[in-house]
Amino acid sequence: MRPEIPGDFASDEARPGVVPRTPSPEVSTPSPMLAPPLAVPPPAPTALPAEAAPAIHVSIGRVVVRAVTPPAPPRRKEAAPSNVMTLDDYLSRRKKRGRA
Repeated sequence: MRPEIPGDFASDEARPGVVPRTPSPEVSTPSPMLAPPLAVPPPAPTALPAEAAPAIHVSIGRVVVRAVTPPAPPRRKEAAPSNVMTLDDYLSRRKKRGRA
């Protein structure tokens, strides 16, 4: 026969009328992470003004927005006729030179 060890399941089961013990699971609760206390300065004493400021009421009825366009750029002068000769001009000049 085996020696009886407390908490030994085999020996507890062998006894009639004894309920075997089960080991209780270790329960660990997470400790809440606490932030260090914030240093809050005490509120500054507020000095009440001798006279209360007048109430200002503003109402806007209509807002008109206009776009500002830049001034138009100055117009370019029209290009002078170029010295490029057309084919007809070239042929007529060539014809005249050949005769002379």
